[in-house]
Amino acid sequence: MQFGSGNPSEFIDCGYMNAVAVKFSGPFIEGMEQYGSADLDGTMNIFVKPISSNVTEVRVNARYIFKAFDGAYRQVWAFDTGGSDSKRFGAVQQNVICLPTNKAEQTILDGIEKISKGIKP
Repeated sequence: MQFGSGNPSEFIDCGYMNAVAVKFSGPFIEGMEQYGSADLDGTMNIFVKPISSNVTEVRVNARYIFKAFDGAYRQVWAFDTGGSDSKRFGAVQQNVICLPTNKAEQTILDGIEKISKGIKP
C-alpha cells in the first residue's frame, strides 16, 4: 500500500528550524512548505497472522521518503516505522532529524479494530 500527503507534518516530524534569511522560526516542514518544497511518499506493509480462532496479530510498518528543497539545497530522508534519519541541510548545514508521528500506522490499526468490533470505520 502506498501513501503520500499534501500535509507531511501529519505523518512525520523533522524538528524546528531558524532561518534568518527568510525570518522564519518554526517547524522544519512548515518552513520548507513556505519557502521551498516538501514532499512525502511512503509505502506500508501490513502483516496479519492468526494466533487462535478469535485472536489475530496485526502489524503495520511504513517506509517514509521525505524530500525537501529550499531553492538551493535538496535533501532526501528515508526511514521506517520506529526509526529516523538525520541529514545536514541548507547553507548552515543544520542537522535535521526526521521521524514518523505514527499517524499512518495508527490509522490502519484503528480501522481494523473498529471492523473487528462491527463498527463502520
